Amino acid sequence: MKTRLIFLVLAVWGLATAVPFLYAHGGGDLQIANASVAGYIVSIWTAPNNPQAGEDLHVTVGVGSEALGAKPVLDAQVEIEVFAENGELAASAPATTEQSANKLFYEADLPELAAGTYRVVVTVSGSEGSGAVDFSLQIRPSASKMSWIIGGIVLVVLGGTAVFWYWRQQRED
Repeated sequence: MKTRLIFLVLAVWGLATAVPFLYAHGGGDLQIANASVAGYIVSIWTAPNNPQAGEDLHVTVGVGSEALGAKPVLDAQVEIEVFAENGELAASAPATTEQSANKLFYEADLPELAAGTYRVVVTVSGSEGSGAVDFSLQIRPSASKMSWIIGGIVLVVLGGTAVFWYWRQQRED
């Protein structure tokens, strides 16, 4: 019984801490849906959903062939550029299928950005042509990490209470 309790506490803790990392791959906030770009159908997601200053930005790009009914294209070159409001390049990175958990998507991790409004330009080039699509992205000021600290304290207290309760029950028997 003691082993089960320890396993349960560790499993809950593991799931609670893994969700942000798992969510980064292939999910997020849909920015562009099925845009026609130089013979390609392009969809773009960003994660986290509400990006904040001080966090890495994860971009997922789906590229399909317009001529083949949006069949995935896996040999395109995808470049992501992030421009600040003043037009300066704030960050750039190639998006590749090698970085992707799902090899049908192109993914890139961009470095931390300061709070502000940015224009994200995604350029796709390959055998069907070359073109770009862009969207505006708001990076919010960094929020307090206090909710994570409080959540961790609550988990420790709950785990400690469960262990104490179990130990007490064993002593009474």
